[in-house]
Amino acid sequence: MVCVYGKNRCRFGRPLDLAEGTPVETKKDTILQDPQDQFDYLSKNPCDAGSQLSTEKSTHESNTESVKTESRSMYHVEGGWPKDIGSGEMEQMIRFRKKVEKEVPYIETVQKLCLRMDKCIKQNNAINIYEEYFPEEVEPTHAPPEIRTVNVFKDQKIPVRPISGICWNPSNRSKLAAAHSVADFQRGTSDLKFDSYVWDITCPKVPDAVMRPPSPLVTLGYSPKDGSTIAGGLLNGQVAYWDLRTGPQPVETSDLELGHRYSVRRLVYLSAKSGTEFFTTSTDGMVMWWDIRKITEPCSSLELCTEKFGPTKYFGTTLEYCSTLPTRFMVGTEQGPIIYCNRK
Repeated sequence: MVCVYGKNRCRFGRPLDLAEGTPVETKKDTILQDPQDQFDYLSKNPCDAGSQLSTEKSTHESNTESVKTESRSMYHVEGGWPKDIGSGEMEQMIRFRKKVEKEVPYIETVQKLCLRMDKCIKQNNAINIYEEYFPEEVEPTHAPPEIRTVNVFKDQKIPVRPISGICWNPSNRSKLAAAHSVADFQRGTSDLKFDSYVWDITCPKVPDAVMRPPSPLVTLGYSPKDGSTIAGGLLNGQVAYWDLRTGPQPVETSDLELGHRYSVRRLVYLSAKSGTEFFTTSTDGMVMWWDIRKITEPCSSLELCTEKFGPTKYFGTTLEYCSTLPTRFMVGTEQGPIIYCNRK
């Protein structure tokens, strides 16, 4: 049995309202009216109805391409250099700096910064940063500086010899090398040992390595590129170098006839890319440049002689140079003056 009721869409959802009417006939039976049925329903007045004033929208979900992220850190020491310029190579940095200083934008930028810096300097000069605003306050007392001995590194030979040179390992700051020599020939004996030592500051009782030169070691220096290579100047004027990984004997020594005529007083490594070049001075009045790859003879030499106050020859006792200007260096002499030299 199928019964179809027709009703407008606007009539949907209306509350049911019962009223008397004609019975509805069906094929099987007749639905009779029962007045008691209206008591089973209640009229709701007023009626609450919900409505939506905004536009209905649908939600769509989609998967986008994932982006992979990675966190990286960088130890910033010195920046601003191109990729082909290493911050540890002083010669490359000097050449690049000179090239930039000749450019016009660099000069204009420096001139603009000078105006700003001039204003800041005038402000600092106008303010007394050391002025005491509260003189009545008592300054806190500070304990005086204190120096104490941590370790003592003793000579392993008897009689005890003085130390003529010390240098730190550039790659391992806990190690240092010490040169022992007796400059006074009258104190020398036939059984006097020429050993010098490399010490670890955490173990002062036993040396970390031993160097046995053919003559007393006066001065020495570590290679800036290799912490296992040490070059030294000897009392007889020779120079030698050691590889601490191979043993106490020097790897190679310069020829006695081609070196200094007197004892080597000072040895300094150059900040070259190879890390094998150094130069020395002596009281024979000569400055010599060496390379451990061919240490049998010096690469070049310079005589400490000046004619400014008459022809005078000076005897070098110490020397030093600035890493930014490797061709220029200063030599301290036995007579007292300091000579400013240029190697060209």
